[in-house]
Amino acid sequence: MLFKSSNQKRFKQSNELFDEQALLIAHQFELYGFKYLKSKKMLLKESASKELNFVLSFGTNRNNQQGSVVNFNVHFIVTSPLMQAWRKELYPQLNFSSPNDIITNVGLGYLTNQKSYNAGSWNLIETNYQEIVNIIKEYALPSFDKFENKLLILDEFSSVKPKEFISEVLAFEYMLCFGNISQAQNGLFNLLKQRNWLEDYKNLEDRIRNGGQIDSNQNYISNLIQIANYYKIVIK
Repeated sequence: MLFKSSNQKRFKQSNELFDEQALLIAHQFELYGFKYLKSKKMLLKESASKELNFVLSFGTNRNNQQGSVVNFNVHFIVTSPLMQAWRKELYPQLNFSSPNDIITNVGLGYLTNQKSYNAGSWNLIETNYQEIVNIIKEYALPSFDKFENKLLILDEFSSVKPKEFISEVLAFEYMLCFGNISQAQNGLFNLLKQRNWLEDYKNLEDRIRNGGQIDSNQNYISNLIQIANYYKIVIK
């Protein structure tokens, strides 16, 4: 039966197969309160608090070859109008641009035990859609549930960066927007320690204070420093 199903898939146009399988997958999550937005190829659900939006975004890539490869990947996304409002107030003070509403956006594979992008990416020609459904249920839904109680996320930052965050800047911004200064300070220290950035952070902070130039590869840490300085957060 699997061989027959795979054989049928090979005769379909890549976009036709993608749309068909996306609908089959999306249908499985209606019982969980998600609505499928076909034009945007994503599942959307509002949190119980109505402060957050939970998104499962379906994507593909340019390497599709009809009959042999049709990529299907899933991104785990959390957005919030509160985050966007917070950024609209902060960003102009720091000359940052594009204050969007994204709390986090990671490939589903990074939530799995494999912690790799490919674990959330499949070839639809060779994959039964139920396998994708099962992975989403096992890893994405529990992660969305964590965000329903912000204390779970904030408490986790006291020791490690939650797997739901790839970006340290987004993680730090989340702590400031939904937590308090003390939590953000402790969380930032742990983020820097986890990435072995403590020394780089302090050295760059001194350079900025003395009017020195910032290398392009240090912009990421520089953003953390600017946000921390605005809130008078000191890392010792």
